[in-house]
Amino acid sequence: MSQADQKRWDDRYREQSDGGAFAASGLLDSALARMRSERGDLKGLTALDLACGAGRNSLRLAESGFRVDAVDVSAEGLALGQRRREQRRAPRDAGEIRWIQADLDAGLPV
Repeated sequence: MSQADQKRWDDRYREQSDGGAFAASGLLDSALARMRSERGDLKGLTALDLACGAGRNSLRLAESGFRVDAVDVSAEGLALGQRRREQRRAPRDAGEIRWIQADLDAGLPV
């Protein structure tokens, strides 16, 4: 990804507020409901959220018990996701999120 693209994403996330509507994907919510009905507890499962932006799906996964690697090129998006995580009242058994800044055009981080 070009530096101009990275700057564009950083600028976009810098302009977003920490509050407001921040819903996970409806598709993810449906998949999580199906997984809960099939296997029950989701605690300890691992998820990879590529191009996670500000982490709306990463947050939902962690709140469902997943350990999440959240990867995005935008440091601003990741920082916004971290702030939102801190502001939310996560369940006691919520999974952790590792926020990883990486340009996916260069490959997955190790």
